[in-house]
Amino acid sequence: MRLAMDRGNLDEAGIDPYLLRKFVAGGRELLRGEMRVMGRSRRRRTAGSLVFIGLLLAGGLAALFTIEREAAPTAMLLGAEQYLNLAREARADLDAPSTYETAARTLRESRSAMMLQFGRPAFLRHYGETRRLLLEAHRLTARALEEAREEAGNREVRLQQEIAQIRSETSEVRALLLHLPPRYHRSLRHIVSAESRMRAMEVKLTSQESRDALEELQLARGEVSLALRDVRALLVSFLERRAEWNADIQETLDWSRRTSGTALVVDKLNHLAYLVQSGRSVHTYPTEFGPGWLDQKIRAGDLATPEGCYRIISKKGWGQTHYHRALVLNYPNDEDRRRFHRLTSTGLMSRSARIGGMIEIHGEGGKGEDWTFGCISLRNEHMDEIFSRLGVGAPVTIVGLWQEPTWLTRALQTASR
Repeated sequence: MRLAMDRGNLDEAGIDPYLLRKFVAGGRELLRGEMRVMGRSRRRRTAGSLVFIGLLLAGGLAALFTIEREAAPTAMLLGAEQYLNLAREARADLDAPSTYETAARTLRESRSAMMLQFGRPAFLRHYGETRRLLLEAHRLTARALEEAREEAGNREVRLQQEIAQIRSETSEVRALLLHLPPRYHRSLRHIVSAESRMRAMEVKLTSQESRDALEELQLARGEVSLALRDVRALLVSFLERRAEWNADIQETLDWSRRTSGTALVVDKLNHLAYLVQSGRSVHTYPTEFGPGWLDQKIRAGDLATPEGCYRIISKKGWGQTHYHRALVLNYPNDEDRRRFHRLTSTGLMSRSARIGGMIEIHGEGGKGEDWTFGCISLRNEHMDEIFSRLGVGAPVTIVGLWQEPTWLTRALQTASR
């Protein structure tokens, strides 16, 4: 405020000019002081507001960096790992290895994807890829379980089929060996081993170990295959002489047909003797031989029954033999001697070996086994019959096989598979 009074006016009013100037100056100073106080208070309020705003910003930034946009799917990962463990316990890693391994790899990738997000600021983390991989791992695990169950079912079917097949073949080999001399039962060790494997298989099958049971069954199959291989090799070797047998049989039949004579054809494999009259078989008789009958006789003591064309050189009646009656054959014949000489001269047989002799057709048979030293044995009643039908000089043709039995055909087919 400005005062516009002159001195005259002041005097008239009774106011001392000096005091007035002091008063005005004091008011100005007071005003200035008030304004300074108001400035300091305003500045304090502004600074407090700025501090508060700064604290708010700092808290917001801290929250921004520490609070995730979305929660990590750790529970989902744990569930996927447990599901994969369940699949492994169900042997999916063995029965569905490809799908199981893909599921495991996908699960590892999902775990890596999650760890990658953990390395980023919380507000930048995103688990979409992790969740996608976990869902894929879950789907693949379910598929591996399904494939494993299907494979287990198929394995059970194959197992039952294999069991039936091996048992059938084992029985067949055992039946086949009944037709062969005991000295050739080496194949039996494979059958015994196969049967042992089958018993082990049944134990594992009872314990629900179908995969291990199948392995035992495959080992049993291998043993049966070895047995069949051995039997086939034996029979093939035996049948190599078949052309000679057929020629000898034909010669005997032609003679009988041409002369209307009576002859005897002995079939070693079938253990039968055929009485031939006028070129045809009129009677058959069961026979027994030496334990080595499957082989061609080459020397004394080999217990083999000879093969070839022979003739009756003498007959022994009641009281002349220990075996009821007997027809003595001309073994060794010329062919037998040539064979014996060839074997001894080439070193294939010891020079001290003897060719042997006294091969007969005699009685006291019917024992149910091959027991002679190489002779041909019949039941006494059958011996009486052929003794009366065959005279000295009558042909006796001994061959390994004449009529092929069905068991031989089947055995050769089975063994060749």
